[in-house]
Amino acid sequence: MKSQAQGIIFLVTFCLGLLVETLIDGRIINFYTQTIANSRDYDWDASWGITSVLSIALLVVFLGLLKRIPKNHLKIKTSWTTYF
Repeated sequence: MKSQAQGIIFLVTFCLGLLVETLIDGRIINFYTQTIANSRDYDWDASWGITSVLSIALLVVFLGLLKRIPKNHLKIKTSWTTYF
């Protein structure tokens, strides 16, 4: 049951994240596209630059929101001899 709930949460967040990211990137690419004589000229440097800055900003926000895991919580409670 727990793994099914985790799968649903992953699916919803992953799909929503991809949808939002695609919509934002589409607008950025369209904004930096010029049409000259029936030919499109894309400014990929600006598009990738803005996308990279937004990704780094989002990473900083996530790192700021996440709680730090206490060091004593990461200790292994069993010894390796119990596995052999």
